[in-house]
Amino acid sequence: MKRDGRGGIDRRGFLCGMAACGCAAALAQTGCTFSEVYNQTGAGELAFDINQGDFSALAEIGATLPIDIETDGDPAPVLLVRNAQDSVLALERICPHTFCDMRTPVGVWDQPAQQLICVCHNSVFASDGALQAGPSPRGIAAYDVEFDPATGQGLVRIGTAADVAALAAALTEQGR
Repeated sequence: MKRDGRGGIDRRGFLCGMAACGCAAALAQTGCTFSEVYNQTGAGELAFDINQGDFSALAEIGATLPIDIETDGDPAPVLLVRNAQDSVLALERICPHTFCDMRTPVGVWDQPAQQLICVCHNSVFASDGALQAGPSPRGIAAYDVEFDPATGQGLVRIGTAADVAALAAALTEQGR
């Protein structure tokens, strides 16, 4: 902080400090964390069975299910998508543009085009998370999924080396 000539904080330093405190209080009040904003979570995995509980929504092709995967950091918001008879996708659920949560109805899965659309500002993401269109500054993460269509059981893994490499590449592309 800048100091005035008498050893105290000048007006600009005081206002900057107050603004920082206000931002910190607002983030704490909403429950938003640094890792959610910057997509930095630890490793985690989640087993699922589309024949049981909430996961039964994924029995239908084109269906989506928002989940949070516990990690060694904060929970990671993920959108599961049943995009084919033998496939389930796991995509980052927070749009990088204005941090809209792409659970239905904000996130719309376009089954024929195999794209996720964030209707906040019409960013479009391919099934691999690549940015196709819109104001988003980058694509979203696509996580590893093992899925056995015969049993309906699967496993989502996040925080793998590939996820970290993809995040680093996206941030480098943005110049961060």
